[in-house]
Amino acid sequence: MAAVAVDFPDYPGNAGEIARLRETADSFDAWLAVESVGRLSTTWQFHEQWITMSKPAADYQAQGFGDEPYQELSTEIVDRVLEVMALSELDELFVYFPDSLTNEDQDLQDAQQSVLPQIGLPIREAATFDYSRIRNMKGSGTISKRNGNVLWAIWAHEFLHALGLQVHGPEPTTLIDNMSSHSFAVSAWARWLLGWLDDDQIACIAPSALPTEVDLVPLEENQTTPGIRAAIVPLTETSAILIESHRAIGHSANRGFGDGLGIGEPGTYGITVWYLDSDETAPYDPFTADDSAGTRFLYADTLLDGTRANYGTLAGSGWPIQPLVLLGETVTYESLAIEFTASTGFDSITISAKP
Repeated sequence: MAAVAVDFPDYPGNAGEIARLRETADSFDAWLAVESVGRLSTTWQFHEQWITMSKPAADYQAQGFGDEPYQELSTEIVDRVLEVMALSELDELFVYFPDSLTNEDQDLQDAQQSVLPQIGLPIREAATFDYSRIRNMKGSGTISKRNGNVLWAIWAHEFLHALGLQVHGPEPTTLIDNMSSHSFAVSAWARWLLGWLDDDQIACIAPSALPTEVDLVPLEENQTTPGIRAAIVPLTETSAILIESHRAIGHSANRGFGDGLGIGEPGTYGITVWYLDSDETAPYDPFTADDSAGTRFLYADTLLDGTRANYGTLAGSGWPIQPLVLLGETVTYESLAIEFTASTGFDSITISAKP
């Protein structure tokens, strides 16, 4: 890993911001040690000075998303970084932009079209660029700082992309995303795919074995605590129902991004239930509220019928953003019913077939 700070002639950075690189890396490492159960660690390089671009920020026209807007800027950044750092076999380069660069200065109508919302590694021919020197690069600009977003979590989100995770489902507000994440913990399914969760920590329950009870250890609990971390009920060759338990402790006791509540205030707990579809052709767009296909959260019956209020940053939007199922609530999906029945050091659920 490496981290650099990049500014512009018209938007300079200050010396105090340079210290954020190491502070953010320390927070990132603490998160990774917990989530990977020590199975993955990092070695960091830092450049202790600002790297100033050759032109004013607006001249790069790096607004919006997609590859094209940031090609010129990313190319210059990579070339300049390689002039001052001897990088080799680098898995990830994080680029930090100065706090002096703000959307308000740019007269933007849409916050999603932020100045430098994100940049990646420039597209180059393999013959002209040694991709083994820098395998991946990510820079988060003004969009990563709106509402006080947590920088180490932005880095974690992008790093999980580099490991091959989609990280925008079951909903756009889930895992370390840039809206109102319900938890900073990596989901049990993603942990299992990464080799951070063992087979014996997942209860795989055939529909023919229902009804059954399962005690779930919360994902935010110490990773060395023995027990079941997730329950899965297979439906087809590519789909299943997944249930996991959550607590507002550790990293997830953080109030989340900006004004979001994350999992909630300290002491908040519950389970999440989601429909898991591993079919890569499933037509799901995680940036919309359309739950018609693909991996998605399944919400408590009381939340869907309006007898229990939603909460979180977007609680008044009409879209059930906060997926936490509370004690005593039930989630129904087709022929299945999942009830959250008890909570002590772990959370007890009953999975049954609806009559």
